[in-house]
Amino acid sequence: MIFGNKEHFAVESGVSKFLKSKNQMAVGFFNIYINSFQYGVRKEDASILGNSYYEVKNRIKDTGKHVFSKLMSAAEIIHIFQYENYGIESGVDDLISHQDGKLLDEILNNKIVWAPDGDAAFDDGGHVFQIDEGKTVRIIGFINDIPAKNTSEIRIEAVKFYKILQDWSDFFYKDWDVNH
Repeated sequence: MIFGNKEHFAVESGVSKFLKSKNQMAVGFFNIYINSFQYGVRKEDASILGNSYYEVKNRIKDTGKHVFSKLMSAAEIIHIFQYENYGIESGVDDLISHQDGKLLDEILNNKIVWAPDGDAAFDDGGHVFQIDEGKTVRIIGFINDIPAKNTSEIRIEAVKFYKILQDWSDFFYKDWDVNH
């Protein structure tokens, strides 16, 4: 099921098997689309969907808290993350390389990293960042590689963004509740 518009922003999931466990919920896939770029593995057994469901619920609960204090381009944020988290030095300038992990701490502490969310759903290398900017949400996606591939960025009204997440999570939970 797709919520949103793949050409702008959408979340999609598919279930191949529902599970009784409320922690696991189902086997299937969960993808995020930004400007038609797909982030996530789209196979019927790519993931245990409980991780994606609870991550979306946490994003909704933490509305407005996914903040980043620096005004930086998507490329700079990706470079910071790749350098400080993975040691990838492609395109890192002196300013970024002398932050001693402060920017990575801010990215992690403010839960800017939406995906990967802890399971195989994003074994394609897909990474998605969410930054709350008042009445808008900035979404940055890329495939983690040297250099990053399929980089995409959008800004979407916060109300619209969180409605897409809420609609997906409501539908998914009801579907699980009926079918497990």
